[in-house]
Amino acid sequence: MEKLKISVIAPFNRPWSDVELVKECIVLPFLLYKNHDCDVTIVGASPEGVPSGYYDAEDDRILSDGYYKNYKYISGLKFKLFDTWDYEARENYIYQNIHDIDILYLRGPYKLNLHMAPLFKQLKPEGTVICALDANSSWMDKIYWYLPEYMNFLNSCDIITTSCTAMANFLSIKWPWHVHSIINGFYDLSIDHKQKVRFTDRENIILTVGRLGTRQKCNDVLLEAFAQAAASIPDWKLYLVGSIDDQFIPYLDEYLERNKAISDRIIFTGSISDRDELADFYDRAKIYALTSELEGGTNNATAEALGRGLIPITSRIDAYEDITDHERIGCSFEIGDIDALAGILISLCNSEDLDSKSEQVYEYADKEYNMEKITGRLYELIKRNKP
Repeated sequence: MEKLKISVIAPFNRPWSDVELVKECIVLPFLLYKNHDCDVTIVGASPEGVPSGYYDAEDDRILSDGYYKNYKYISGLKFKLFDTWDYEARENYIYQNIHDIDILYLRGPYKLNLHMAPLFKQLKPEGTVICALDANSSWMDKIYWYLPEYMNFLNSCDIITTSCTAMANFLSIKWPWHVHSIINGFYDLSIDHKQKVRFTDRENIILTVGRLGTRQKCNDVLLEAFAQAAASIPDWKLYLVGSIDDQFIPYLDEYLERNKAISDRIIFTGSISDRDELADFYDRAKIYALTSELEGGTNNATAEALGRGLIPITSRIDAYEDITDHERIGCSFEIGDIDALAGILISLCNSEDLDSKSEQVYEYADKEYNMEKITGRLYELIKRNKP
C-alpha cells in the first residue's frame, strides 16, 4: 500500500506558531507520520526569518535554528511555506499539488478554509477531506451552518471531528453531518520524564499552565479561591506557569498586596517552552486546576496534566465530563464560582485518597487521552473512508 499523502493546512493567513508545533493540531498529524507511515506536509505562511519554500526532513536544522525551535520534537515532518497564505495562495496550492494530496487536513470552518474543501473534492473526488472543528459551544452556536458557503464546505468534508465528546454528540444532533469525537490528548515530548511518578515523591502543589490573565482563562477565579481556602490548606502552594498578560498585572499587584500573608505560597514561573522543564512541574504537583470560561475541548495543558497523573479540577467547560470522567477522577464547578472552587480545594487538598485517585487518573488518561491511541482511532476512520 502506498503512503497516504496528507497536507495539513494552516487556518489563517499567518505562520503556524512555534507553540502550535507541540499542540494536537500538529502532533496528531506527526503521529500519523510516525506510527502509521503517512507522508505529512505542514502548509502555511512563512515565519519571519524562515525563507518561503519546501523543507523536507533533511532541512530540520534550518527550522530548528530559526523560528521553529520546537521542530526538534516533530522531526520528520515536511513543510511547505509561502510568503502569504491568502485565498489565492490556497487555491494555487490545491491546483498545483492535487496529485500529491490524498488527504486535505483542515482546522476549523474558518473563512479562508471554506473554499478549499469543495475545490479539492471537485478536482479529486476520491480524495479525503478531514475537518478538525476546533469547536466550543459559543462559537458553534454563532455559525450559520445552513448558509451555502458552510453547507458546501461541510458537505465536502468526509471526516468531521471535534475534541470533546459532549460537543460531538451535540453537533451530530444539531447538524445534518456526523461529528466524531477525537479528544485532544497528551503525547510525551519530554526526554527525561518518561517514567510514572510515585505519588509520595510529589509536593503539595496546585498547578495551572497557560496564558495567564486573559479573559478566557479566568485565572483570577483560581487566585481568589486559593486565598479563600489558604488557611484551611496551610501546607499547599499554588504554581502558575505561563506568560502574564500586561492587562492582568494591575490586578496581580493589588491581589498580592491584599494577600501578603500567603504571597510566598503563590509562585509565578513565567513562560516555559522546554518540554522537560515543564514536565518537571507536572511531576511535582498533585492537583491541576483549570478555570477557563471556554475551551475548544480539553486544552493541551490539562491533557498533559492528566497524562502525568494530576487530579483535575475544572470549570464546567464543554469538555468537563471528559476531563473528570463524569466526576469519577476529578471535580468540577460552575464557571466563575469562586466559593465552589475554594470548597473543592479545601476538600481535595485535605483528602486522604489523593494517592489512589492519582492512580485512577493515570489509568483513565492512558485509555482515553493517550494521543497515540487517539491517532490510531483517526487512522481507522481514514481507512474506512478510503474507496
